[in-house]
Amino acid sequence: MISKENIIKAVLICVIIAAVQTLYAASSAFQDSFIADGETLTKIEALIEASKHIDIWSRMFNGWLYQFGLTFITCFLLLLWLKPKAPNK
Repeated sequence: MISKENIIKAVLICVIIAAVQTLYAASSAFQDSFIADGETLTKIEALIEASKHIDIWSRMFNGWLYQFGLTFITCFLLLLWLKPKAPNK
């Protein structure tokens, strides 16, 4: 059902999903680059270590808006699909 409350919930869920996916993908990429250099770090350690050497935030969230748009469209279509049908008389 589409309402203001459900749209706000969808936006919040989309922001959280897009941010978590972006952080996971970036930390995995940093971890892979450290593994290639011969260092064994966890994803969080790799993210922290990379942030000490380069400005990662501008690079990491570069494609965030695209990911947010995809998840928002998906949530919006789900809201349309869950719209209650008119009762048959």
